[in-house]
Amino acid sequence: MRLSKPVDIQEISQALQKDACPICMLLKNLQATASRNVTSAEVVGLCNFHAWALAAAVDLARVAEVFLKLLDSADPAHPVTCSICARIREEEEQRLKELVDKMLGNNLRNWLVEQGSICLPHSEKLLRVAPVKLRPSIEKLIARRRADLSKELEEVRDQARLGEHRGGGVLGHAAEFLVSQRGVRTREEDKC
Repeated sequence: MRLSKPVDIQEISQALQKDACPICMLLKNLQATASRNVTSAEVVGLCNFHAWALAAAVDLARVAEVFLKLLDSADPAHPVTCSICARIREEEEQRLKELVDKMLGNNLRNWLVEQGSICLPHSEKLLRVAPVKLRPSIEKLIARRRADLSKELEEVRDQARLGEHRGGGVLGHAAEFLVSQRGVRTREEDKC
């Protein structure tokens, strides 16, 4: 597993300008930054996913220190939560609330419904934290994105059956919509 490189996106308004789930983009950026900069003082535990991500790190001395600390403190009778997963969960909650706040403005809400993108896992979480008056807009966004992807996937399928192998990018968009961006863990059962 390779670590993704952090990009210069730090605010929800920056992430909204991309054709992807803004929450996923921010979490992926946080995860890449945290994995590249984590220190032994910050880590009390690691999940399988983040341990392997760190094992692929460039800064060998820093990661060796993190792993040494974990080896010294490991107690199978008392498993600990992954420090990086915990940071991601905190960030996810904050960013979902930030998106809700921004959606309370009609301009952004209308734009999201007509053109925006959000993955199903974050749509579900957004529906849980959004006020009742925003839920119809979120549901319209989900329905529009699902319909757009269905149409594009049908076209790719039909072209592939005719021997044309173009438009595979829509497969990535569909995968992101269904489960989130590659490398971003959004389901609780996937997290430690």
